Amino acid sequence: MNALETTRLIIRPFTMDDLEAVHQLLDLDLRWSGDGISIEQRREKLQLQVALAQWTTTDCLYGDRGIVLKGSGQLTGICGFRPWLCSPQERCLYQLPERSEPACHSLELGVGYALSSQHRGQGYATEAVKALLEYGFTRLRVGRIVALTDRGNTSSVNVMRRVGMQIGVNPDPEALYPWVVGIIENPAHRCAGDEIKTATG
Repeated sequence: MNALETTRLIIRPFTMDDLEAVHQLLDLDLRWSGDGISIEQRREKLQLQVALAQWTTTDCLYGDRGIVLKGSGQLTGICGFRPWLCSPQERCLYQLPERSEPACHSLELGVGYALSSQHRGQGYATEAVKALLEYGFTRLRVGRIVALTDRGNTSSVNVMRRVGMQIGVNPDPEALYPWVVGIIENPAHRCAGDEIKTATG
């Protein structure tokens, strides 16, 4: 997958031409790697991201992608998938309802997203995540997609809600996993047990 397009956005792999914009977004604005990251340090990280994107197949969306505005091409944020396995124990931990049937063993993805401070509050994150969910469910055919955020990140939680995720919160703020989790199931996904039950009546 080279790019996804929405009404206002293009979600695409990074290139080395994005270096200055990525440095501004990740290191100076979001400070993802802490303080004092130089543009040369970012260059090394970006080179690895670009290489990894080139090694994956066109159907794969693992890793970070840039969110850019159509027309201007301005980098507004970052998003992408990570491998994820949400166990029954985690579903219990975050007080998410269990399925009526035993959980299927299926590929699951975690989705991550962040916007520059100047582009928040305009629905871009919701638009980008919806595109990722549609791609993950219809093209990759994953059974479930998960998102995590800090307990105090209400903007991220609101994005989860707007895209239809169930929200779970670890009730213990001192626990090892104190985050908020959002989970959405593929509405078209059915496990083998469901199919057998339907076929046999």
